[in-house]
Amino acid sequence: MRHELYKAAWARYNEAMSAGFYLEAITIVDSVITDRVEAYTQHLMHFDETHQQVESLGNAMAALNIARQDRQIADDDEYKAIRKAVMEFNKGRNKAVHNFVILTNANAEMSVDARINQAKDTAEYGREVYNIVNAYTRKQIYGGKK
Repeated sequence: MRHELYKAAWARYNEAMSAGFYLEAITIVDSVITDRVEAYTQHLMHFDETHQQVESLGNAMAALNIARQDRQIADDDEYKAIRKAVMEFNKGRNKAVHNFVILTNANAEMSVDARINQAKDTAEYGREVYNIVNAYTRKQIYGGKK
């Protein structure tokens, strides 16, 4: 089932990017990043009754950080870089999605085209973040075997 979901997600992401529907692409890539973070958390907490699936990327990262601390897994440079990239994407996602229409003193001069370009950049960055998160979590879960 996961393979089918990912196949559909990446097809929709590609369609959305081609059509200029960058906000849709952002939400799709957010979902697949969250899934990878959640999969790693599930791997760490497999037998822990307190583990509950989360529904947002920020909460998924918080749960993963707690799981790693509980398992006394040190934050190496690679993990720190991934955590930073995920948080940067999350910040960009929030900015692109939640501030597309909202006017503030900080963005009052930002044109529609600039907002669309910001969303495009965020969607593209999200794909990059997914790639590094996926590689890292696969290595942690499967030990480089898969």
